[in-house]
Amino acid sequence: LAGQGSAATTVRSTPSTTDTTAERLYGLGLPTNLKIDSGEGGKAALDILGKALATVRTAYRNLVAANQPKTATITGEAPAYLTNQIANYQAALDRLGG
Repeated sequence: LAGQGSAATTVRSTPSTTDTTAERLYGLGLPTNLKIDSGEGGKAALDILGKALATVRTAYRNLVAANQPKTATITGEAPAYLTNQIANYQAALDRLGG
């Protein structure tokens, strides 16, 4: 992070374990001493970065899912005009051989 002009920091040290409406916390778990100067160090760095990317993907999916509108439960019968229209479409498909 220092190479990018940022300092390592902790935004929130412990998440709430009792508040079910609290925001989820995601930590990347990037160590400050990643070494890529050897084969083993490179493999370890790839593994750590892969886990961090998986965390970012999970956070993104959760954010997208949280912002999706809730779908209403549809109950009851369709209006007569819609039922007639569907019947007409079905009759047309039957005439076309579908």
